[in-house]
Amino acid sequence: MGLYAFSLFSLGPSLSAIAETFNLGLARRGLIFTLEFTGFIVSVLLGGIGADIFGKRILFGGGLLLLSFGLLAFGLSPNFSSALLFLFIMGLGGGSVEILASALVADINSDRKGFFLNMSQVAFGLGAVLVPLLAGYVISRYANWRITYYIASGLGFLIFLGFIREKIPSIRQEDKINLPAARNLLSQGIFILINFSMAFYVGAEIAITGWMSTYLQGLGANPVLAGFSLSLFWVMMTIGRFSCGYLSEIMPLGRLLLIISAGGFFSIIASILTSNYLFTLISFALVGLFFSGAFPTILAYASSIFPRYSGTVFGICFASGGIGGMLFPYLVGLVAEDFNMRIGIGAMSILLAGMFGIFSYLTRGKRKYATSEV
Repeated sequence: MGLYAFSLFSLGPSLSAIAETFNLGLARRGLIFTLEFTGFIVSVLLGGIGADIFGKRILFGGGLLLLSFGLLAFGLSPNFSSALLFLFIMGLGGGSVEILASALVADINSDRKGFFLNMSQVAFGLGAVLVPLLAGYVISRYANWRITYYIASGLGFLIFLGFIREKIPSIRQEDKINLPAARNLLSQGIFILINFSMAFYVGAEIAITGWMSTYLQGLGANPVLAGFSLSLFWVMMTIGRFSCGYLSEIMPLGRLLLIISAGGFFSIIASILTSNYLFTLISFALVGLFFSGAFPTILAYASSIFPRYSGTVFGICFASGGIGGMLFPYLVGLVAEDFNMRIGIGAMSILLAGMFGIFSYLTRGKRKYATSEV
């Protein structure tokens, strides 16, 4: 999980340097996120089938290898076209790693999904904290963004060598992507709304973390401070995930998601109110705090309503998140190129407002859900 975070959040602090290398405008920079999340979506959609055929151990190990290879190849990319191809490969590997890890945690800890899914994201958060500091330092010291990806790739291959010594539980029926169940789930409005909320959240998170460093540098921050801002964001995310893990034990998940979405909305608005980059940095840190529990809590909420096929529920939710990560960061680049980055970042507050509206509707009147057919 930490390695996948490395692959995602090294892009933000490296984005300006990558753009300089390949001579990219703001809109074309957005394609960097689009291609990685396209690979993620493909991996999630095919992951259940692959797990059925090859087993969890091979699929998870293959994902680690693909991710490690993609990191190395991206660092070696001679042009932007090849860089996009290797970003797609990174997404393929990362999707396999993340969905299998999360589904396994949920199945092993079925009675406390909210708590343990939040805890499983701590490793992801640690990777996301460390990589921006590394990327900012490498760019500032050596003026070469590629070194970060060589380091990440070497780390990935070492993790793979450790992984092949471990045993992974065999697949149970509940772990598999079940196509009849998927059709049934997608026919239910409640599940569709939950997936819209996942797309909104992931799209907002990837857009903000991806463009944060570029935005702060535009306000006058140096590359090291801009990289630190992303690390601070993930420090707050990690702290918040511990808090959300415990809050999920004492309050309804829907109510917790209302707090998360409202806090995220107001924090994004605060981040664009001033040109003072220190105030903006603090506002982004608050965005991280409120965003912290959204991903695992949405997963726990979905699987608590539709508990029978965790692999299918998780697979569709992950794919929805991937669609958000594919679309919205690119849209921020388009808006920034036509208007400015402040408007692009601020537009992400609309997604949090949509998420708040969804969970206001779902939790109103303590709705009962018809799930017996799934």
